Amino acid sequence: MRKNIKTGTFNTKYTRAASITLAAGLIVSGLAGCGFSNIDSAAAQPGNTIVSSETAGAADNLTTGVTDLSDKTGASMTSGAVSSQAAASAANRTMGVCGLYIYDEASGARRFVDRTYTSTWEKGRDIMCFEVFNTREASLPGKVFKYMWEPVWFTPDDAAKYRIGYAVDFTLKDGTKIHKMLIEPEDTLEYKKYMEFYMYDDYHQTPGVWYSHVEQSAYNSDTILTSIKFTAGQEYDKIDGKVTLTAFIYDPAAGQFDKAGNYTGSAYYSIDVVNR
Repeated sequence: MRKNIKTGTFNTKYTRAASITLAAGLIVSGLAGCGFSNIDSAAAQPGNTIVSSETAGAADNLTTGVTDLSDKTGASMTSGAVSSQAAASAANRTMGVCGLYIYDEASGARRFVDRTYTSTWEKGRDIMCFEVFNTREASLPGKVFKYMWEPVWFTPDDAAKYRIGYAVDFTLKDGTKIHKMLIEPEDTLEYKKYMEFYMYDDYHQTPGVWYSHVEQSAYNSDTILTSIKFTAGQEYDKIDGKVTLTAFIYDPAAGQFDKAGNYTGSAYYSIDVVNR
């Protein structure tokens, strides 16, 4: 069992059977990639909002940063059962589409985040963990992340070569604009006093085994950063109300970044993470 590099924050995670108190960053492989019990129902209304490259390009460039904790426990679902459910909408899955999801403990499904996730931020407390899928279906069934993510992600024949990255954009109350690309774990450190980001490779895990966010020393070419968690930093109250999160899918060999390190591809999706 590995501990998060964060300081001693504790968060309550829920398994199907009981609640478990975990040190921030620790995960039991099985349930939500970084799914929490405090789902905000107003934040994930079903939808299929597409962010055009023209619109996103005009508003923001994409830059670097990321890390966190999640709860995964042993599962009651089998790979075959989840795979058959996930395959039903295979036609909607392509490496040209990117969507962000949250785990809903009540329904036992991932719900697509349509534009905005709103909650009340508190210093040192987890806000939410967002999971990336190559689809924008309104709901995805299955509690065991590895078993339900794999048949979705690997529907396209060439899926194995693709990876996931993130960008965050926010404005401080003094007018300072911050843009950061989060491609590797070390990218998450620069602005952690405002917002802590924790990235996970939820796919390369053994169900039922505890694991933490990806650290730079463990990051390699096989790592797939399938989820990212937000935790309010020590100076989170200097942020002017929201952080825009962009997730994107890229081929490391395809040259999909410009000279400034910003993503130039078309498989991305953005949401606003808002402080109520």
